[in-house]
Amino acid sequence: MRNKQITNLQPRNALISRRELIVSGTLTALLCLTSKDYPTPSSSNFLQNINIQSAKRQERIRQAYLDSVFKNHYETGGESWQSIEKLVYDPDLEKMFALGKELNKRLVIGYKEYFDRAKQIIMATPYFGNKGKKSNVYVTQALFEIAETDDEVCVEIDNESVHAMVIEKGYAHIPLEGIKLNDYTKLSSVIQEILSFEFPFYNIRNGKRKVR
Repeated sequence: MRNKQITNLQPRNALISRRELIVSGTLTALLCLTSKDYPTPSSSNFLQNINIQSAKRQERIRQAYLDSVFKNHYETGGESWQSIEKLVYDPDLEKMFALGKELNKRLVIGYKEYFDRAKQIIMATPYFGNKGKKSNVYVTQALFEIAETDDEVCVEIDNESVHAMVIEKGYAHIPLEGIKLNDYTKLSSVIQEILSFEFPFYNIRNGKRKVR
């Protein structure tokens, strides 16, 4: 009887050991996958490995991702990219609106009303209150919900870079004689929007940006 009890316990002990091994192995595998999929700022290859897919999954690395995009494409983005001071992750544009309120910029306050109605599709915007200066481009949560590739992110920044160029220099990548683009009349605003869409489509047509 005693030997039988011992015999009956052996499979149970073996089963428990297997469960512990499976749990331990699973946790180890998850840690390895997490380390691979979500590089941390302390990793030596952080900027080399970071991409839109990892930034979509993990919000805490989105600013670092935008820093990487700006660093890698600033020189090749064209003249308009050089009117951007930096890319700022601002999920609901709270940073930009707080700046506008502080400076009492009616244009920014009016834009907030528009953003509240269309926040699901507004992926980025420059700060319009720095006429004659480089602009921060504020990137929202929507960009990380919509964009699937790094090139698609750059297409959106191409668009906003034209606005940044108009803010700083008063003209866009295609100069138009006799039209002031930075006076924000209805006509100049419409023309500015057309030019801001032309630039990324030009880059797509010429193979500089590959999109779905």
